[in-house]
Amino acid sequence: MKLDWKKGWKKLRVGSGTGREGTWRRGAAVFERGFEIIPPIGYKIAAALALGVFFLLFERLTLTIAILFGGTLFFMKTHLNETPGEGQRGGAEGEEEIRGVEPENEFGALLPENVIPLANAFIPAWKNLDDFLYVILDLLKVTLDYQTATVFLKNPRKGTLVQRAFSSRTPSVARLAAIRIGHGLVGWVAEQKRPLIVGNLRKEGRNLGYYRRAGERVNSFAAVPILVNGEVEGVLAVDHEKAEAFLGDGTESVLMIIAETIARVLGAQASREEALTELDRIRESRRIIHEVFEAPNLDIASSVFLRGIAPLGECHSLALFLLNERGELRRRAAMGFQGIAANEIKEPVMIRAVEQALQQGSPFRIEGAALAAQYRLAVRRRQTIPEMLVAFPLLYRGRNLGGVVIEMRHSSDYTERFEAILQEVCQAVGSAFLRVYRTAQAEGTARQEEELIRFSATLLASESLGEVWRKILTLVLERTPATGAAVFTREGENFVLAASENCRVTEKEVPLRQGLIGWAALAEKVVVGRGDDRRPLPITGGREYLVSPIGMPGERNSVVILVGNEPGVFGEREREWMGALAQAVCPIVAGVARWEMAATAVEEEGVTGLFNEIGFQRRLQAMAADGRTVVAVLLRMDNYEALLAEFGRAEMNRFQRRFGSVLKEMVGANGIVAKIDGGRFAIGLRASARTTKTEILDFLERSRSASFPERTVVYSISEAASDSVPVSELLEAAETRLADIDSRETRIAGAA
Repeated sequence: MKLDWKKGWKKLRVGSGTGREGTWRRGAAVFERGFEIIPPIGYKIAAALALGVFFLLFERLTLTIAILFGGTLFFMKTHLNETPGEGQRGGAEGEEEIRGVEPENEFGALLPENVIPLANAFIPAWKNLDDFLYVILDLLKVTLDYQTATVFLKNPRKGTLVQRAFSSRTPSVARLAAIRIGHGLVGWVAEQKRPLIVGNLRKEGRNLGYYRRAGERVNSFAAVPILVNGEVEGVLAVDHEKAEAFLGDGTESVLMIIAETIARVLGAQASREEALTELDRIRESRRIIHEVFEAPNLDIASSVFLRGIAPLGECHSLALFLLNERGELRRRAAMGFQGIAANEIKEPVMIRAVEQALQQGSPFRIEGAALAAQYRLAVRRRQTIPEMLVAFPLLYRGRNLGGVVIEMRHSSDYTERFEAILQEVCQAVGSAFLRVYRTAQAEGTARQEEELIRFSATLLASESLGEVWRKILTLVLERTPATGAAVFTREGENFVLAASENCRVTEKEVPLRQGLIGWAALAEKVVVGRGDDRRPLPITGGREYLVSPIGMPGERNSVVILVGNEPGVFGEREREWMGALAQAVCPIVAGVARWEMAATAVEEEGVTGLFNEIGFQRRLQAMAADGRTVVAVLLRMDNYEALLAEFGRAEMNRFQRRFGSVLKEMVGANGIVAKIDGGRFAIGLRASARTTKTEILDFLERSRSASFPERTVVYSISEAASDSVPVSELLEAAETRLADIDSRETRIAGAA
């Protein structure tokens, strides 16, 4: 074997100046491996020959040089033999595996804190995403022989792939590599959304697309895309020092399975983040709207409105402009930040922006050079010119009321969350400002409008649509001569009963285009009908009825019906009041519906529609709030994995939906049912009305389903009560007790 001096010097030269411990020793180790093929006696013979040759050729003049040269060879041999193998990380002998997860970087799309929600977990809950990727690469190491495996995740803000985790048997893997999509092999896989396997990189002369240290040998390469809903979210890549290492039939299948596993976790996390974002937006919008509706006059409402907007982003300044009695825009409130006083706000430019927003009926934005050109005439100091100005119109029932103007020092501070909250708030607060105007105009109208303002503030505190409808019916019965009332909401092609008070309902579902309800929804106006009207109604017992649709124009999705005992009790005043009420509560009803939907998405399990672990824990805490003892029953299918492998994911999902309906039928209104993960279900009951484990299994046997007639399901069941364990630890205690309970074999149960 030939002594590799160049390779050794190259190692030494790459390591110099990096400050990493052991780099010079790794270079020395290369020299040592070169000398290992020479017997120890060879060093002495080589030194003697060198001395003889130099002495004969150059006589005594070069004797000193010959002695130094021979001594140097002997010193190197002696020194290297004193520390054999030291610092040989990644060498042939004592090879050390190096793996790790990259530190936090600018990849910012996986917040908050990379927590994998238990609601969508199909594996044990990992501490965070990095920990999960770490374990996944460990699993890949057992299945596939490779030199380095790397997971790249997409950074959507820059259109690049960022190395998020790696597992390597060599110290030469690159760290924090950023790859442009389309660049190299890794970028090609991300761009084409196709797997790629290269047998001999050196022969084909291809570029990996991520950087490695000099001297590293990579001959084979394989990569597969990580797809979430058809979009590339990352790339899983492996390489090997041997050629044609990944040409087997199973390599691509293994990599695709691992990539699908990562994609499922990323998709679950993205869904949770979307639900949390929607929940945050609705929460902030409700907070601002509630504060404005509670303001006693216009000036306080304007100040409260701007103070509510200020914490949402890094604003340069805020200003609110409202139309006066002559139809002129005048500033009613302003706020300045970063040393810019409120009286220095540039009103002419802002007024023009509000006029443009009112004209087009949507937000108006101006930024960059166009905004600077308008501000130069009003502002001499260039550093006070912001990068962006956005004007949002304030409208109510088609009327122009004014607008709010936001200046942003940096355009990057104008986020999607900021824009979404402002749009929702501006659509709802117009009624508050308009009603304050009317208070100053007429005392009679003022009482009605002030009442609606207070009532709107009460509705905003509602947590569900059912609570909203009950409050509306209570107010209607107090405010009008009606003796009964009912609310119907649209579901598909029918109007369905949502709430009723003091009236007899004959039909709980009414076709969308039939009867007096359908006529009022189609006409989008308040309609009064007689008791003998040919257009039927789903309620009886009155001599006159008033039907008022609720909803945005073209989307009248709810109808309120008032019942009168005498003909003529619903006059023009009641019609106008009900019309004003319908317009006032419309945005509130829509906001509460979105709030309820977003809150439900966070607490529900997607396959069965049951509560997930988060929703189960919250409901269990609520059940135990009065101090009563609650019981958590944990039911586990012991052969779930075998059934899943035999019948597939789709069939098992259908079975679990039927199984969940069986449990809900058994528990009824006395408790709650949740699907934790995989084949685990949980039941929460009060101790006074709990169902025993034997009753649960007997019920499952009586409710057999013919889905898998030739198979059985083995159940294990345990329970824990809050009188001995804290409520927050009931599920964990029940899981612990499953190990001490013998499973019981029974037929698959589930009501079709």
